[in-house]
Amino acid sequence: NAEKRMRGELSGVEEYRGLKKDGSTFPLLLHATPIISKGKLSGLRGIIVDITERKKIEAQLLQGQKMKSIGTLAGGIAHDFNNILQPMLGYCEFMRSELPADSPCQGYVEGILKAGLRAKELVKQILVFSRRGEKTSKPMRLTPVVKEIAKQLRASLDDNITVRCSARTDKDRVLAMPTQVHQVVMNLCSNAAYVMREEGGTLE
Repeated sequence: NAEKRMRGELSGVEEYRGLKKDGSTFPLLLHATPIISKGKLSGLRGIIVDITERKKIEAQLLQGQKMKSIGTLAGGIAHDFNNILQPMLGYCEFMRSELPADSPCQGYVEGILKAGLRAKELVKQILVFSRRGEKTSKPMRLTPVVKEIAKQLRASLDDNITVRCSARTDKDRVLAMPTQVHQVVMNLCSNAAYVMREEGGTLE
């Protein structure tokens, strides 16, 4: 390109990568014109502008636009999913009220209802991400959440994995979003169970 500019074939502002003394590169803008001496091309005259900071700002703006688009998409999906959940939870409540109190199916219905309510909380989190909802942390105890997860794991894991759950403190109240806590603990337990899937072990 420098030779083209020397011959007058290339003009205007062009973007290039510059090389620093330490070997690192940086983005730059070059505006150069040929120097004519005694009718001959003898060099280039121009201006070099370091645009590193501008590139950083452009990248931040682009990332912001991407996140906004993702948030809009996530918000739309969350609303659609919430519309699917509502009748599911409604039918579950109806089943619970129609079944005899001593029916063995009551436990299954309770499990479905709890899972549906957690899904509803996840929808709220997605709406928070999409900036259509508000983050609502509240005081909560960790022990009931952990015990519920342990119960779910016992029913879903292979027989070669033993689940033990013990709470040795009453000072387990934190300010958090219950669904996020449930999600974090469940992910930790799932990862541990995955490692033990072949040889088995104890998840405590």
